[in-house]
Amino acid sequence: MFYIRRYFHSGISSVRFDLNPILSQIFKYSTPLKMLGFEGGRLLHHICRCLENLDRLTDGQAELDGELEADRGDGCAAVRLAVRPKSGPYTGGRFIFKVKLSLSNPRNAPEIKCLNKIYHPNIDPTDDDTNVCLSLIEEWQPNFGLDDVVQGLLYLLHNPNLADPLSPYFDPDMDEAEFQSNVQRSLLGQQVEGCFFDASVMQSDDQPRGKRSRPTEDLLQTLMPDNV
Repeated sequence: MFYIRRYFHSGISSVRFDLNPILSQIFKYSTPLKMLGFEGGRLLHHICRCLENLDRLTDGQAELDGELEADRGDGCAAVRLAVRPKSGPYTGGRFIFKVKLSLSNPRNAPEIKCLNKIYHPNIDPTDDDTNVCLSLIEEWQPNFGLDDVVQGLLYLLHNPNLADPLSPYFDPDMDEAEFQSNVQRSLLGQQVEGCFFDASVMQSDDQPRGKRSRPTEDLLQTLMPDNV
């Protein structure tokens, strides 16, 4: 597995690759796209293009959160996405999702995990594996991609389904007023239903909308040179 990050030292950017010994030798003579084979490279190309247009596709509500992982062994690539809904009960929050896509078989639905301890009826923070209930996964088609996943996550945050909760902290009979109050407390990291949730409210100095995130820009420059 390799991780691609960009670090800044005294204003000068540098790229560091943390590679296992075998992939380290391969990487010297090949790009990550070639390492993953034709099908894997094509899907990874799609992922990078989606990340490039993420701000436009989501009206500034999603961005790459720092790293992309690709594993030749299991033929998968994973991205971490920061999702920041502008409407709905979770307005003002910032939530991190890890999306793992199959590079070798696009027919396989992605694995999605919310990395925040979030108070949401369709996300189970007690599950250490995939913990997001999203109808898109059950209906997955080979022509679906990362952009569909992002739109699905935004829809889930804008329109939580109280009638069919996955999270153990929800009663199907909870009324809307109680739910809204609980969400607001949870976003501030306060106690809800006897449990504390991660404070997820964005800071006032968060990056203004309309500029591509630094991690996204760095990833694209690293993986997607102009001639690709």
